[in-house]
Amino acid sequence: MRGFQRLAAAAVVTLPLVAATEIVPVTAWAAGSSAAASETSGGDCPLLELERQRYPEATVRSALAYGLKGDGVTDEYTAFQRIAADISNRKFDRRMIVYFPAGTYYINRFVRESGADANKNKHIRYADASNFSLIGCTGAVISVKGDFHMPNDTTLNTPWWYSHTQQLNPFMMERSSNFRVSGFEVNGNVDKMTRQAPAGGKGIAESDSFGMLTSAARNYEVSHMKIHHFASDGILVGASHTADDGGRFHDIEVYNNARQGVSVIQAINLKFTHSIFRDTGFTDGAYPSHAPSAGVDVEPNWAPDTGASARTGNIVFENCRFANNRGSQFVTGGNGHTVENIRISNSEIIGRPGGFEFVVIMSVPEGIIENSYIDTATGGIYPFFREEVGSIQRVNTVLRGNTIVSSGAGIVAADLDAKVVVENNTFVSKHDPGFESFFPHITRGVVRFAGNKVNYDTRNFGKRSMISLIRVPDFRNNTLTTNRRDGHYYVGVGTGPRRADNSISDHIQIGP
Repeated sequence: MRGFQRLAAAAVVTLPLVAATEIVPVTAWAAGSSAAASETSGGDCPLLELERQRYPEATVRSALAYGLKGDGVTDEYTAFQRIAADISNRKFDRRMIVYFPAGTYYINRFVRESGADANKNKHIRYADASNFSLIGCTGAVISVKGDFHMPNDTTLNTPWWYSHTQQLNPFMMERSSNFRVSGFEVNGNVDKMTRQAPAGGKGIAESDSFGMLTSAARNYEVSHMKIHHFASDGILVGASHTADDGGRFHDIEVYNNARQGVSVIQAINLKFTHSIFRDTGFTDGAYPSHAPSAGVDVEPNWAPDTGASARTGNIVFENCRFANNRGSQFVTGGNGHTVENIRISNSEIIGRPGGFEFVVIMSVPEGIIENSYIDTATGGIYPFFREEVGSIQRVNTVLRGNTIVSSGAGIVAADLDAKVVVENNTFVSKHDPGFESFFPHITRGVVRFAGNKVNYDTRNFGKRSMISLIRVPDFRNNTLTTNRRDGHYYVGVGTGPRRADNSISDHIQIGP
């Protein structure tokens, strides 16, 4: 997000395709590899069987036919490029399925784009193709070289250092459609990497070190994946002005990546289900983390007025888990300029005790968090956020039906004229009696606080007086309870709300 040193367009530069002359045709390899070429599912490959059921007329080929070994030692770079070249620039009439038997497929290369020590290594690009599947059998691991040093090469006249060196991306899906990538563990090995310390008071901005990148892709599925330990993002979605359309991510686990778990740049009609985004910013080695370090960041680089094909939006997270990320667990903003219509439902969001206070930022029109369990730890949910773009008056985030657990503010809304609705939530305190702020802390920007339940237990709030600010014009059907039996807790609700419109314990007073 712009307010947290998010990358500029440098993170999504589209490089030229690998020339076809660099790739040995697959027929040259398959001719002497009849066993590999004719291999069927062999062993444990349930996802391949499902794919065959979906596409009974498909062409099915083992990745071993392209020269892959899967022994964890051989540099598989050239064989991966053969697969990508065989699929790219083709619109298959019959589904093309390439499956990877159990094994570790090691790519012992990194990309160095320019400078005196530039190399000729390229990312593995599946470009301008349609109607294909890449399927990992149980135990299929793609391991990318991580034991190298990433220097600082240029600042590009920005406050950050950029490197021309990148981890090699094994899944760069460009302008392709109707594809499925499923069943792989992808390990970037950033725990073995080092990075030159930034100088001159500048920060670090990452190059294209991603476990997967999509760009102008349509109608695709990524499922049953683990993507971890990359120097930038586990997954970057929608890397060009032409938005991805119709992407589905199911049962993915993204963890221990340095910059972001998942970045969504330009995308519409996107859905994540039964997925986990965790431990971003913790690389398990010497390689540093850096902002934003979020589990998921929906952060477009462009809007329709700056060349985007569509405003990023209509994005759903269903039955997902966001946990223990160094930055926000989930963040999106733009106040209507770049993003709209984001929904999180039936999910779990877990902040870090003593960690980043902005546990969730949802500063968009038609933003919804519903029926979820949210533990903000010592931080809070920010249903709107001041930015340099958009209009805060367009932000109408809805928080409804959630259980909001906190030892901090729970919700923070102040100073700006948004139109947030907070309804039918249950607030649960985990505060120490020495807590000195408010729970929740709402002074402006929320237009309705209704049907919520808040319990103020003396074990959490002691003998304090002023414990909560919920200043909203529409305050009704709320239940405020306490086990206090002497004195009163005071909740500031403004001048309009009436006690009679709510259920409030005797030892709680409300007022301005």
